[in-house]
Amino acid sequence: MVNSDEGRTEVRFADARGQPTHVRFRAGDGPWSTWRPFAAAVETRIEGGRPTRYQLKSSLGVESPPCEM
Repeated sequence: MVNSDEGRTEVRFADARGQPTHVRFRAGDGPWSTWRPFAAAVETRIEGGRPTRYQLKSSLGVESPPCEM
């Protein structure tokens, strides 16, 4: 679930597999955000507006493929 308000975006993850420890976001073809700690709900502001993709990283450093939002 994604909620946006005044440049701030809150992303809620319902079912994340693989025990993610970090998440990053991307808007359109813009740059990826920095990795930030994963939580069931993450608030973000990224360059380029509302995120359109996200990627997860596990404690073993394994990165998921980019996922569409």
